[in-house]
Amino acid sequence: MRHDTRAVILLGGWLLMLPPSEKVVDGRISVKVEKDAPIPRWSQESVYETARECQAGVASLATTKAPDGLIPVFAAARCVPAESVYPPRPPAQK
Repeated sequence: MRHDTRAVILLGGWLLMLPPSEKVVDGRISVKVEKDAPIPRWSQESVYETARECQAGVASLATTKAPDGLIPVFAAARCVPAESVYPPRPPAQK
């Protein structure tokens, strides 16, 4: 389920994030996952109102049929508060 990110930022919200990755060809194709990359470099997969809903989203990735190359990416998914990726804007000056 996808939500409008702008609305979630106002309410707080949680983001399911996938780490950056790249295909590596070394006799066979594999995926290098950057689990330690800063969160702003991660890709937003989906948005949730609560941490519990986001964790359920992470759990559902384990049962998602994914191409072999994405399995390590899905396994490294994590939930983060929306404010850690999209800091709140200061109020407009009058």
